[in-house]
Amino acid sequence: MHGVRDMPSGRELTDADRWHILALLETGMHYRQIARRLELHRTTVSAVVRGAAVAWFRWQRDTERLDRLRERGE
Repeated sequence: MHGVRDMPSGRELTDADRWHILALLETGMHYRQIARRLELHRTTVSAVVRGAAVAWFRWQRDTERLDRLRERGE
């Protein structure tokens, strides 16, 4: 994941911040609850989640391509 900055505060989120957001999301917390708890804007939380989702889908796509190449023996 690349840099994400919280807009109202201007604070740059660390990797630990981003993983914390994703861990809280996994527990079932809503974006607004996470934002309130971590004192971030909800669009910042949304950007982190969206970035993680894009990265996961790209990884999935690349893994499937590699699997197909291996099956063909390339």
